[in-house]
Amino acid sequence: MLHSNRQNPFVCFFYCSFYHQLLLADIYQRVDTLLSDLSMAAMEDSRGGSRGLIFISTEEEEDSSEILLSVLVQHDQVGLCFYDSKDSSINYMMDTPDNHELNLLARIIQEICPQVIITSAKQERCMTRFLRQLGSNPDYKPEVVIYPYVDFGLELSKQRLLSAHLPFLPASISEREKLAYLSSCISFDSPLMLGAVGALLKCLDRRRVGVELEDSSVGVPILQFHAYTLKGVMYIDKDAYSVLQIFKSELHPSVYKLHSGEKEGFSLYGILNCCRCKLGSKLLRQWFLRPTVDLAVLHRRQEVIRFFTSPQNSDCLSTLQSSLRNIRNIPTLLHRMSLSHTKVTDWQNLYKTVFSAVCIRDTVRHLPQSVHLFRDISEGFSDDLHHIVSLISRVVDFETSIAENRFTIKPNVDPAVDEKKRQMAGLSDFLTDVARRELEHLDASIPSCCVIYIPLIGFLLSIPRLPTMVEKEDFELDGLDFMFLSEDRLHYRSQRTKELDVLLGDLNCDIRDMETTVMTQLQNAILERSAALYKVLNLTAELDCLMALSKASQEYGYTSPKLVNQRKISIIQGRHPLLELCSPVLVANSFESCESQGRVKIITGPNSSGKSIYLKQGRGGMLEPIPADFGQQAGYTLDWSPANRRAHIDKQPFTLTFIPMDNLESPINITCMFLECGTKPEYPEKTHTRTGRTCKLHTEMPKGESNPGLPDLQTVNVLANMLTTRPPCGPQGTPFPRYPDLYHSPIQ
Repeated sequence: MLHSNRQNPFVCFFYCSFYHQLLLADIYQRVDTLLSDLSMAAMEDSRGGSRGLIFISTEEEEDSSEILLSVLVQHDQVGLCFYDSKDSSINYMMDTPDNHELNLLARIIQEICPQVIITSAKQERCMTRFLRQLGSNPDYKPEVVIYPYVDFGLELSKQRLLSAHLPFLPASISEREKLAYLSSCISFDSPLMLGAVGALLKCLDRRRVGVELEDSSVGVPILQFHAYTLKGVMYIDKDAYSVLQIFKSELHPSVYKLHSGEKEGFSLYGILNCCRCKLGSKLLRQWFLRPTVDLAVLHRRQEVIRFFTSPQNSDCLSTLQSSLRNIRNIPTLLHRMSLSHTKVTDWQNLYKTVFSAVCIRDTVRHLPQSVHLFRDISEGFSDDLHHIVSLISRVVDFETSIAENRFTIKPNVDPAVDEKKRQMAGLSDFLTDVARRELEHLDASIPSCCVIYIPLIGFLLSIPRLPTMVEKEDFELDGLDFMFLSEDRLHYRSQRTKELDVLLGDLNCDIRDMETTVMTQLQNAILERSAALYKVLNLTAELDCLMALSKASQEYGYTSPKLVNQRKISIIQGRHPLLELCSPVLVANSFESCESQGRVKIITGPNSSGKSIYLKQGRGGMLEPIPADFGQQAGYTLDWSPANRRAHIDKQPFTLTFIPMDNLESPINITCMFLECGTKPEYPEKTHTRTGRTCKLHTEMPKGESNPGLPDLQTVNVLANMLTTRPPCGPQGTPFPRYPDLYHSPIQ
């Protein structure tokens, strides 16, 4: 964003949200059409001379287009891309978080229906389970191609992308220029997606999709790159997330955790994340990363938030949030259970999770079942949860397990284990009697003896070392087998100890083995009902997110919006959610965007008048500022007014119509709006009491008095010409979508 100089402190922000996007889309479509025509012409010319690609446009060929999907899943992140032979395009999706069931990947496969799925031989367990379920579907069985993990390497994928056949690029382009252009078409910030692109290019070269009959020197053509977005999901790029401060990572304040990770800073996600469990926080982040535009889903969420924001339901909110604190990561627990690597803490966490889920179900069943989420929880939390809780509480002895740091069972679970434990408990008195009998048969020089039990070794006779026992030959006694010397005590095997080994066996090891068998049976019984636990995971995470949003709306005084299926935005006295937490003086702003009020808006005002904040809170940061200098061209004046009265002095916006000459066929209506502002009070540094975060406010103000003016018709015409002028293009007329600095320049 460019700022004007001090002599002329005005900056014009050109607000072009949806309408501007339509214009750019129209430009890109025209360029793509031109590229397609040029490609077809080049192919037709190549028939008579050198070798080239020959496409026969028929309806049957269009219907039989082949789609190859390449996907890589790592650490709950999904990166993918796919090639569509119909238009020879590569569609990619940035690295996106997904859950353990890979619901996002399932939706993508359902939408595009690929014939071939390419993945890595080194994959996570969730991906293996997903492919197994996909193969069991009788209606849809795509071909699965497995490549070594090295084919998904980052550097190898970049080299394959540079050597790919891109017909729209000139042959004389250098590798550096080609890399710069490709970085404008496809993001290199997503390693999983870029690795998937490399594997996809390898598969295309091997299968030679579309060029099977051509010479081996002719590569598979790639004519376009598109960013893929799911239907019903809004796409927001990283720049918008950064400008809107939806997420903000900062280093952990603790020196012990400085290198281990980051924490969420002062951001929109940070103030709204009041979730009680980690699963809810993770789902809320996914909602922010993939915001839905499905009105049915939004209305379902609103009815839950509306219910919990009511003061009469505050007790129910507190009860449910206290139960949600005990919800743990169920997939991790079940994974350890399947590998028999469970610890005592895992059994405790599982028991608390399932017990809390049962409490949530019982609480929700007393709530209005007209709310969809409450009805889903009441029906989805089946009796299997109660069965799992009763099994764990009946079998596991948590008190003894914590003391011994191993899995132990309660009495009356297994009679054989109870008998072994009874023998183990009376072993001390029994061995004392055996020691008395052994002492009667020993030499009179031996003053005392004892019989001990050592796990994995058995029963031994222990006697003190006599002064005459110096050499190893002195340790030999009649009727006793010497075993070892420890702490001046000699250990032997006698006839009675050998009989005890046969009669009683290794009690401690036998008890552990038998309890391990019971634990395995309990694990199998729980894993058989794991579907009920996964359903708990999804529903409790959604409930936690919605209760967190309802609590935040109560704390900050938010209002539920009315959602309509129209191209209209109407905000009355809107407040910036982050600015109001760190500024003691906040001016609310209204916003209108519809057919009657116009969609392209111009707003003027001096520095620090609130233009940037108005941009962020009015249209979610998707507006595009165009810097310009209109101070010298203005012919009108505005009266100065205090900053706290700025929102109450409304200037009626007026509409200016501009008819372009040759770029567009329809006229453009531009609505002009103005901000009246005076001196903004200086607050060097404020700390918000509710969040504990410190924010430094921008206090720069233009010096001296100034006479702000309004842009005249000539200025608006210049601005409209900028809107309708085609952006500069790359090689062969391809636009540079990722170089915003090439689009705009200051108006002189």
